[in-house]
Amino acid sequence: MISTSLGAGDVGEAADTFNMALILYPRNRRLIAKGKEIPDLYGKPFYDEHSKGSLRSARILLSILHRYHDFKSVVDFGAGNGTWLRAASSCGAKELVAIEGEWVKAYPGKFRGAAYRYANLNARISVEKKFDLAVSAEVAEHLDPSRGPSFVADLCRASDVVAFGAGPPREQGVGHINCRPQSYWIEQFDRRGFTCLDAFRPAVWYDKRVEPWYRQDMFLFVATRRLRKFARIPRPSLVNVYHPLMYNQAVFWDHLKGVIDPRSP
Repeated sequence: MISTSLGAGDVGEAADTFNMALILYPRNRRLIAKGKEIPDLYGKPFYDEHSKGSLRSARILLSILHRYHDFKSVVDFGAGNGTWLRAASSCGAKELVAIEGEWVKAYPGKFRGAAYRYANLNARISVEKKFDLAVSAEVAEHLDPSRGPSFVADLCRASDVVAFGAGPPREQGVGHINCRPQSYWIEQFDRRGFTCLDAFRPAVWYDKRVEPWYRQDMFLFVATRRLRKFARIPRPSLVNVYHPLMYNQAVFWDHLKGVIDPRSP
């Protein structure tokens, strides 16, 4: 278990222990509380490591969406250093809004073409207008477990078209305190009148240029009244599916037991 007092040399080891423990004990409240004691869990090295693959993946995924939806204004909830907005600009989007925490103010590599709005993602967020597209890619699993439903509500108010993906239970990563089955998120959007479409997975499942977590997790959610425009995109025939590159022994044992959502003690 993570120590209650961490020296500088212990931070990396504590973070590794925390992240591995979350695989075994998803959404464990005591573990989440301990994790808050680890400084700089999402520091510059985290974003430096993921930026290149994130940008490459976002360009491919948004180019797929652009075939059906000519988005000109985009808001990204949990934008990080702005890779998805940079990709959106490559598709011709002009109005780009990034919602992220205060930490990103000092990040040297953030996308300067986006207007940054600094906010606590664990608190309710409202935007002043409807955007053509809202994005949240691999963010919701990092938020407090109680935040999930209201986070989806905030996305749905921001746009009638939402590109969303979040890690399922047992997904390895940094600070994955709110991993949920895909069916959980689909239900949250459904409650708000949004239909899930399988716009991305069939196209990129075997595409090595796209990071495996995006191949596994990304879906398109569209307000039901807008579905006619997206009629050529199928609804998912199978959910709660793990990509082979994201599979681990804990997932294997869950499947043996028929468990979709492992819960912590």
